[in-house]
Amino acid sequence: MMHDRAREFDRVTHRSDSGIWWLHPGCVFGVSGLLIAIAAYVIPESIYKNYWRTPKFFDLTALEVSVACVAVFVFGTILSTQYVARVPWPASKSISEKIDWGVMTFFFRASFWLCLLGYAFWIGFAIQRGMTLSALLDVLAAEKGAMYDARYSYLATVGGVTTLAEFGIATMIFGAIIGCCRGWRSVWWKLVLIVGLALIRALVNSERFALIELFVPFFVAAVVFWYRGSSQVNGFVRFLVKFAPVIGASALLLLFTGFEYFRSWKNYYAGRDLDLWEFGAIRLLGYYVTSFNNGAYFLSHLEPLNAPYFTFHFLWNFPLSIPVVRRLFPNPLLDSNDKWFYFPFLDRDANLEFNNADGMMFPAMDFGIAGGLIYWLLIGVACGLVYALHRRREPLGLLLYPLIYLGVMEVPLALYWSEGRALPSECLLLGAPLLFWYFRRQFPARTRFQSGKVPLEVS
Repeated sequence: MMHDRAREFDRVTHRSDSGIWWLHPGCVFGVSGLLIAIAAYVIPESIYKNYWRTPKFFDLTALEVSVACVAVFVFGTILSTQYVARVPWPASKSISEKIDWGVMTFFFRASFWLCLLGYAFWIGFAIQRGMTLSALLDVLAAEKGAMYDARYSYLATVGGVTTLAEFGIATMIFGAIIGCCRGWRSVWWKLVLIVGLALIRALVNSERFALIELFVPFFVAAVVFWYRGSSQVNGFVRFLVKFAPVIGASALLLLFTGFEYFRSWKNYYAGRDLDLWEFGAIRLLGYYVTSFNNGAYFLSHLEPLNAPYFTFHFLWNFPLSIPVVRRLFPNPLLDSNDKWFYFPFLDRDANLEFNNADGMMFPAMDFGIAGGLIYWLLIGVACGLVYALHRRREPLGLLLYPLIYLGVMEVPLALYWSEGRALPSECLLLGAPLLFWYFRRQFPARTRFQSGKVPLEVS
């Protein structure tokens, strides 16, 4: 029975997920940040110039700033998780007592249909701009220039409209929890459809991250149930969970190389001194290392912006907020109509092909090094608190932490949680626990019914 899944999970003696070391925000931030920073520092400039066509800017000062950011973030996560561990906590309730499944069903449906609406708008705009079936087939056949035309001529985003497609992240998280606790029968096809649309988007729009931002939150949301939801955990599942980072890194290389074949290999790099897999590995390493290198460049060449441009970047994307932030934070650099003001600098001094600029350095670029360290301390505290709630199986932690984990994982390339693409799902994932709490306070009988033996269908 579907309701037995949640009840079985509730019956199991609380098994700490400390064995899943990579779920801790300090671990993923610290390991990825330190490894990439050390690599960026020790790789000689000849490699930068030969493979990524950029000078090396990442020096000892940049390494010290990176290590300091890692240190204060990890300290913040430890501080908050230890605080939560020592605070007296109410008697543990079952998952079904904490979650109102009617509200969960509503949010799952809402996020699913909003996501489809976003894709419908995107397709409609592409057709209006002249995209045809022939142009689509040219992209899939990796014709030279076809992917560039699709991405920048036909599939350019419209702020606040095509962004609706990002509700798919929330759909995956809601669906993972519903499926694990109440059964997959009525949610699986919606999840498959969302992944299918993201796959097409990744191929046609050269947007690999559209798949990553679905799979990672789904896995983080579900693993707590797979790994702790039974007293008889399968050995193979234990192996997968324990070595998930290695498996994930290998999958990332496969995904990256596969899409890079269509994006750049076939038309620009095939036939040179590297085969496809060597090219994919060098280029993937380059995305991360040049991101830190670009961050070091901007940190040393530009004065602090004294504006939350990177830390609250979505404010510079929405039409209604653009006039407000430009009036509050006047800066000639930020008046550019380009998404990122720094593209001309990269085009002049580095390589615009590798245009990420190290999310770890973004707060320092906004507020200076001292302000950046304070930012990472506060963010570390916040991430640690949500992670602690995730370990305690509180709704806010179960729903919000998968998205936060994705953001922490992406810090070497960007500040994901400050982007407009994260905002739709952030709002739903924060709103659902508030409604759970409201209904639990106002309608306790409803909560008791929802946690009983009558499973809810999600149609």
